[in-house]
Amino acid sequence: MTIIKQRAVTQKGHQKHLRAYINDDRKVMLRDSQNMEGCADIKRWAYYMEKTREGFGHNKASRRVRDKKTGKLVDAKNTILYHQILGFLPEECSCNGGKLTPDDCLRYAKEYAQKHYPHQQVVFAVHNEYCKADKTHRYAVHMVINRSDLETGNRLDEGRGKSAKVKRASRIRDMDAEWGLHQVERDEANSRIHKKQPSKVEREI
Repeated sequence: MTIIKQRAVTQKGHQKHLRAYINDDRKVMLRDSQNMEGCADIKRWAYYMEKTREGFGHNKASRRVRDKKTGKLVDAKNTILYHQILGFLPEECSCNGGKLTPDDCLRYAKEYAQKHYPHQQVVFAVHNEYCKADKTHRYAVHMVINRSDLETGNRLDEGRGKSAKVKRASRIRDMDAEWGLHQVERDEANSRIHKKQPSKVEREI
């Protein structure tokens, strides 16, 4: 099964690092976008998305919370972007003899975004990712999703924590079935050539 991961981008420092990563031509094989027709230079996506959020008033937090240390009301953490990664099973990638080319992976990601984020601004970047631990390659699509909904003017809200994670995984499972891709089995090794990597805690031990 295609693996989906998401990180919320809440700080300009995080956005800066993400921009550098997404715009690095040494890493990116293919790039594309959705609802970004007014952005003449796709590498200016961060500025263009920021202007969109500014127009909707989404560059500032929508609520205030009480600081645990001081007890004062402060702006809540404001998510401005979502960074989603679609990591394809190594066996299914053409670099390992599989059927998915980089173009296929991009098409998969665009189909996914059009279905679930049709009114969001999205930037896509296809990478050939290399795992030093077991010397394997696979394709992954990095997607930057702007939080402002162009149709409703609201902020994208998929819920929190585990339920949102489960919902995203369910979407991918359905898409993988439509594409005829391998399904992940619980507690089973799902790749013959890419071993499960140790967790951060395990590496530290």
